[in-house]
Amino acid sequence: MEAAHNFGTIVKDHNYALTSHTHANIRLLHKQRFFESVVGPLVELFSTTNDIKTKSCALVAIASLLPWLPHIVLNAHIQKLLPVLLQGLYTSDFSKIGEASINMERHDARCGSETRLSTLTTLASLLKQNASPAERHTSTLISFLMPLTTYHPLQTVGVKALECLAALVTLPVSVILPYRNEVSFFTAEEV
Repeated sequence: MEAAHNFGTIVKDHNYALTSHTHANIRLLHKQRFFESVVGPLVELFSTTNDIKTKSCALVAIASLLPWLPHIVLNAHIQKLLPVLLQGLYTSDFSKIGEASINMERHDARCGSETRLSTLTTLASLLKQNASPAERHTSTLISFLMPLTTYHPLQTVGVKALECLAALVTLPVSVILPYRNEVSFFTAEEV
């Protein structure tokens, strides 16, 4: 799991490491090249494996890369990343799949919240720029995001979930109108 978290270290901007001042050899577009080379295998690994630990490591690796990349790079891959991000939102606490087969440690639970926050932050940012790729996944997105708006272990998760829901408002009215009552009733109950 630690190796998966460190994928972001390679593309993250540092003041103390991986800079020309520390004699690191930084090439032009190194973030994009690294992302392009690992995103395909990570998405494939996430999609094809049934092992929950492997799936979680792939999701953490993807989620740790996303906040540090330019949105233009992410927009090119949104169609293949969106299903992974959605499944990651649903399963990053691992209580939804294979609960009996997993022996969770306290560290993994904390990482689940951090992964969920990273995933939501990236998703909110992408949806604010262009929500149209999410049109096919509107039902799934709304059903996943509504419960997260009241996510108590980490309140910033709830804020990011609300930002994602707000970004969906830019979709065509015919797409989001069927969910109006569902969202209104849910938010009224929670307030």
